[in-house]
Amino acid sequence: DEVRDVSGPLPVAYFVPVTYRSAPLDGASHALIGTCEHGVLGLRHVYDGVHDPVLVEQLYALLRGEAEPQAQSESHTADPTVTCHRVRTPLPAAVPGTAPSAVADGPGGSDVRVPTSDGALTLRVRRVLEPEQDTQDGGLPAGVLGLVTAGWHAPDGADFRGTYASLLDARPDAQDA
Repeated sequence: DEVRDVSGPLPVAYFVPVTYRSAPLDGASHALIGTCEHGVLGLRHVYDGVHDPVLVEQLYALLRGEAEPQAQSESHTADPTVTCHRVRTPLPAAVPGTAPSAVADGPGGSDVRVPTSDGALTLRVRRVLEPEQDTQDGGLPAGVLGLVTAGWHAPDGADFRGTYASLLDARPDAQDA
């Protein structure tokens, strides 16, 4: 979900990925945002998504080209406005059923260690959204294995695009390349 703050001199858009669960997520009480009542499904536990292994697995699957972005308001509907850019070489498989190992929150985002068959990678989820040029040609900065970009609307109605998440190579050998 996107949250806009217009209290300062310039509006700021925040990205707050959330997950909804029917039961508490073991070991993630620190990531619990709260609970809400769904009209059909009943009580839902709402979590900061970077601490939820399901969100992390799906986001990594998207970056690997194994998942399709879904529209927020319509079930089973692709969202063509979400773009995934990735390196041309295949990314290593995620270790199935493994929870995100370490989550480090910083001023602009959260870094999540994703265990893979070839060592850990870092999934960086941006919390502060900043407008930037979309990478249509697939060119990625050094050390970046993939990006997820999408758009958002400013309070004044202007449309922006930027990076919501990036995959960084945290494997020791990657630093030597």
